[in-house]
Amino acid sequence: MWFTESEGDKIGRVTATGDISEFPIPTQRCAAVGIAAGPDGAMWFTEINGDKVGRITMTGTITEFPVPMVAAGPSEIAAGPDRAMWFSLYNDNKIGRITRSGAITEISLPTPSRAPNGIVAGPDGAMWFAESEGNNIGRITIGGTISEYPVPTPNSYPYGIAAGPTAMWFAQPQQHSYIGALKPNRLPIEPRRPRRIPAPQGRQCLIHVVPSHVQVSPMNVPPSPSPPNSST
Repeated sequence: MWFTESEGDKIGRVTATGDISEFPIPTQRCAAVGIAAGPDGAMWFTEINGDKVGRITMTGTITEFPVPMVAAGPSEIAAGPDRAMWFSLYNDNKIGRITRSGAITEISLPTPSRAPNGIVAGPDGAMWFAESEGNNIGRITIGGTISEYPVPTPNSYPYGIAAGPTAMWFAQPQQHSYIGALKPNRLPIEPRRPRRIPAPQGRQCLIHVVPSHVQVSPMNVPPSPSPPNSST
């Protein structure tokens, strides 16, 4: 597994037996954040303070590619279905795309100050991302068309996002009892089935996965009782 060391300016690798290797990033104080495997067999990462996208080979060779804007804040990164890497520009309100050779394309979000964050390839062939300040989940096609879907809970600050078999799932760290789900309307429409999902602090939430929008409602569930102390 590969990971970023945001304060150490390094990329790390840990084996299944726990052996760790570290590879220094040339740019100091770059604050590497997101990292993802690329289709070229290398790992790609973002430097939120260094305003660069980086690539590291399995042997530790690092190449850095500057993004066009200063203080753009490249945040998270993911491989796309087009064999390019897609990344969010948190401060610049854009989604970026970078090819294996380092050619960068940027697409502006249709509304300002959305702070795009987590990004992932969806099961529908598009890239999906969280708009932390915009309180939306965004979708961008490989051709660059962007759609935005509001999250029902105000000020929930959607952050991380992941793809399921038929839906997109995202975390709302400002609302600790919520996990959200959004089903792309290009996928087959299924009956509305509420799903119960464990949440922190013994709470659960009821999530309605429906086409083209998000429904989330909390459920107050008492925490599981602690097991009795055993005596000898």
